[in-house]
Amino acid sequence: MVSFAKMGVFEQATKLPIIESKELALLLCGLDPYIKMKDIPQDKLADYRSYQNYIERCLSSYGGSMHKKGFADIMFTIAYTLIDEEVTPEPVKQRALKAIINITGTQKWRETLYKLGGQELLDIGTELSKSQRGLYKKDEEQTNIYKMTGMLLKLIADKQGNSYGTAEKPNIAVIKKAIDEMAKKNNLNLDGLSKSSFYEKAKLAISYTQN
Repeated sequence: MVSFAKMGVFEQATKLPIIESKELALLLCGLDPYIKMKDIPQDKLADYRSYQNYIERCLSSYGGSMHKKGFADIMFTIAYTLIDEEVTPEPVKQRALKAIINITGTQKWRETLYKLGGQELLDIGTELSKSQRGLYKKDEEQTNIYKMTGMLLKLIADKQGNSYGTAEKPNIAVIKKAIDEMAKKNNLNLDGLSKSSFYEKAKLAISYTQN
């Protein structure tokens, strides 16, 4: 198991017992949850505000008053319907799915899900409950895929050396640039592998190779 200190900022955020609406909104934007308002990129600002407003209104529906923070399972359950496959970091997606699964194991879970996300979220929770967590994808197969990817990144760094880094610490930026050049040369599809998405997936994959 990777220690908390060695996790990426997104993974660390998914381990917190309580999270603020501001932090969750930033995570959904693919941003560091602790950056200041003035540092939020202009092209992310509207999304951030929309997410935060939605989250706080859901918390109000659930608790009866305007709240700005809540227990992690509640917060990440709210986040589930806000996930953007291209932007939301993988650890956040997985934590949101796990949160709904956790909620469906509690009493009055149907009432809770309806208050947090209306009929849409209740339908998702009902499907998960029926399938006995069958949609939860962080299984052994996915773990092995991440581990294999991490090993390949380390192998590239070990074989190329120099600016590619070392097996212990691959230079993700250089590897990403080389992949982009190779993809362009061979007309390969890089959809879903934006710079931020690639970095996050690479860091997560490398973490799976550590004891």
